[in-house]
Amino acid sequence: MANDVIETDYTLNGRASNAQDRVYDATALPNATNADSSVFRFAKTQARTELVITANTEITIADGNSLVIDMYWDEKKDGAFAGTRPIASYSASGADIVFAIGDEIGIITPESDIEHYCKVKITASADQSAGKIDGKIYRNA
Repeated sequence: MANDVIETDYTLNGRASNAQDRVYDATALPNATNADSSVFRFAKTQARTELVITANTEITIADGNSLVIDMYWDEKKDGAFAGTRPIASYSASGADIVFAIGDEIGIITPESDIEHYCKVKITASADQSAGKIDGKIYRNA
């Protein structure tokens, strides 16, 4: 990870993070397409590490629509990002799916001790751009 010592900027259930560990910060969801995050580094450490994606605003996935969040990785910052892992997948069927502000939308932990360059891809089947998310990397303090 980027820092061995973290100056606590915010916490979640006793886990610490700082501004440098933000993958998303009030970022709008895509409009019936997909969108990649910026590239970030992600690896296991001796402490538990995880990326947590939460609703920054209320988010509604209307009946018949879907929202999929995947992580892609590579050993190089400018690589092909061929490795993939699902983070979350929501498909509204019969009713809307609603996330309140602060609700956890997805969480993922690193698979190995090897540091990878990663990015998150969010795919929306409809216009979700009114909804915003936060994505932060947390480590046990």
